[in-house]
Amino acid sequence: MQDDKLSLITDYTISNNQELDEIANNLQNSHFTNLQILRINNCNNERLEGTRIMLQNFIDKLWNRSHKLQVINIQDCSLFYFCSERGTEYGKIFTQLKELKLIKVDLRYIWLYDNPEFLDLGNLQILHIIHVSSLEYIFEEYPVEKLHQLKELIIEKCEALSTVFWKGGPRSNFPSLSKLEFKSLPQLRQIYPDHLQFPSLKSLMIETCPLLTKFTTGFADSHEMFTTDGESFFELNEIVFDSYDNMVCVISSKTLQELMNLKKLFVSHCKELKIIFKIHEEIPSSTQLLQQLSELALIHLPKLTCIVNKQVFRFYQNLKILQVKQCKSLTMLQVPLKLTNLEICDCEALDTIIITKEEEEEGIREKLTFHELKDVSLENLPSLSIIFPSISEFPSLQTLKIANCSTMISFIEDSRALQESSTTNYLFPSPVSFNYKLFIVYFTCMDISCFPLLVST
Repeated sequence: MQDDKLSLITDYTISNNQELDEIANNLQNSHFTNLQILRINNCNNERLEGTRIMLQNFIDKLWNRSHKLQVINIQDCSLFYFCSERGTEYGKIFTQLKELKLIKVDLRYIWLYDNPEFLDLGNLQILHIIHVSSLEYIFEEYPVEKLHQLKELIIEKCEALSTVFWKGGPRSNFPSLSKLEFKSLPQLRQIYPDHLQFPSLKSLMIETCPLLTKFTTGFADSHEMFTTDGESFFELNEIVFDSYDNMVCVISSKTLQELMNLKKLFVSHCKELKIIFKIHEEIPSSTQLLQQLSELALIHLPKLTCIVNKQVFRFYQNLKILQVKQCKSLTMLQVPLKLTNLEICDCEALDTIIITKEEEEEGIREKLTFHELKDVSLENLPSLSIIFPSISEFPSLQTLKIANCSTMISFIEDSRALQESSTTNYLFPSPVSFNYKLFIVYFTCMDISCFPLLVST
């Protein structure tokens, strides 16, 4: 490429070792001074001893001249480090950088410096560090407060990573961060040594981080008794925790009242988890919690004993999809009337289902209607004798599956019908009403002889 074009070019891609060799050996002082987007791929041939050195020297020179860089994407390459203070000659660098992605890059350090002042990441919005197996930390001395524009942070498959931020102050804030993912980080022990706030966070995912002890104080913590003043999660609408082994409590204290926009919560394969929501103070009966939550999945949580530790009348009342699987220590489950899908299986200790209503009136038993419930699947629930503990109607029910529920005596509780019939159990007493379109109903591994009539007449 002609010298004048390399001086004016704003978007450049190096796709292999041959292209790297050609451009590095012909680099002029005027080249890439207007570069805004840089992609470097497939420069990792271990048979060429000089490839790593050549690439390192090339990018060291680029950082000193390409002051307009906004996007850097390096993939399938080998480096000693990404950026070094010793290789910088002209003061602050990366002042315009908005996006940095390092994917399958063989390096141990991203930044090398004694004084972080040479580095200016104030405009950085997207940071992806994926499959960088030798990396031990992301930031050592760089202040969290200077990442005030960061919107998306994804760290994945970094086998040696032990911490994200090495040092910090007592309370730090990511004011713009909206998406955060930590996945497959087997050595990650901490994200930040002190408390972090995420006032703009919308999506949070932590998967396969077996040594992590907390996300931040009072949230996804290994200690139930931790509390926090909050101010962190007002925008959060999706949480995914999978194989987060040290977590004992998902959300505690006032943080629960902040989650006004939470729509989806998925928690799975967390072997020490005991409780989802830990409330430390008394909750007034008028308090509404998790009113936007529409989907809740709890899967393979062997030590989970309860979802919430205090009685809350107005609790996830708009929940649509509830999935509870392999929670063998769970004894009680709260079910709202607005459900569309209910799936419960492999919960050996579950013996009580409580239906949450808009108002709780003592001494009054009213007919409850699941207006929107379409699909119900109940499997391997040996301790559950009654599914819905009150007179109910199901005008929208389309699919019903009951399997291996050996102690079940009734689908719903109708004390009047059961009292009138001392010898006969009715799976569906007379007050129950179903949708005429109910097209799949089957029962397996139940003692059907207990039910001479499935429906009372």
